[in-house]
Amino acid sequence: MDLLREASRIGCEWMQVMMEASHPGVTEGEIVGEGLRWLAASGGFAYDVAVSSGAYVHRYRHRQALPTWDSRRRIEEGDMIHFDLWGPVAHGYYCDLTRSTVVGAKPGSSQLAVIEDSINIVESIIAEVEPGRRLSELHAAGTKAVAKRGGGDSNVSAMIPFFGHSMGLDCDTPFITSYAEEIISPGMVFAIECFLTGKSGEGAGFEHVIHVGDNSVEVLTAQAPARPWMVN
Repeated sequence: MDLLREASRIGCEWMQVMMEASHPGVTEGEIVGEGLRWLAASGGFAYDVAVSSGAYVHRYRHRQALPTWDSRRRIEEGDMIHFDLWGPVAHGYYCDLTRSTVVGAKPGSSQLAVIEDSINIVESIIAEVEPGRRLSELHAAGTKAVAKRGGGDSNVSAMIPFFGHSMGLDCDTPFITSYAEEIISPGMVFAIECFLTGKSGEGAGFEHVIHVGDNSVEVLTAQAPARPWMVN
């Protein structure tokens, strides 16, 4: 657990480096490059950085190939952007987190709605985590939270058919799916995630890593702000 806490700390700092590098005029590749330069110097390794922005932000990844980012697309003021980053960063133990923001401006109302929905859905799933419950119950909680978005409009659904996975020396099974019968027990570590699209082409994701205790849940990725535009 000490190594997993350290992995999440490194992951949060990695995310912060990329958020600080996200400003109008730079490319997705330049932002990711700043993060990878910092990560390599910190002893970590990126398994991937899923990113998309602007007119393509409704995609979980800009490209369904490696690299997943667009090294030529320049960010414009007001563009939405999200990063899902993961990899072994602390003696082989993984970090994994997702954050979304708007570059160079405060989010507009429709942008803010999608970002806030992604945060709220993940937080509502975390609130259901306790020893003795099945992972399928967490999926049901996430599905219910998604269904409340936009009055049930099908254009505002979740893009990823699960709400997270186990964490340790990999991003691994069990996954939080509708058919997951595994029982939650103290000591388990999960990444709880959600990626959403909006009615007008918006896209946002959010992800926390949590540690299940006997009577509480420890959020390991709280250091990375959920709303980066509010951080000076």
